[in-house]
Amino acid sequence: NLQLAFSRDQGSKVYVQHRVAEQKEEIWNILNDPKKGIVYICGDAKYMAKDVEAALVGIVQEKGNMTEKDALNYIEELSKQGRYLKDVWSA
Repeated sequence: NLQLAFSRDQGSKVYVQHRVAEQKEEIWNILNDPKKGIVYICGDAKYMAKDVEAALVGIVQEKGNMTEKDALNYIEELSKQGRYLKDVWSA
């Protein structure tokens, strides 16, 4: 499932973290099932990637009933498994 966010092509800005929040049920199902898929973030490291990762941590906290520390560890484990990938750069 591909979700797109355009922050400069319309009157109201829609950022990736907004799309992530809108799709939290589906994203949790993907994160929680190793056969479902991979989360791939590509973009600006300073703002976009940081905000999207914070949204993912929030989903893991809420849906997994975890502390922030446990959610960060969960995301780190996904990264070690090759299921959370980032291609980010600094401007």
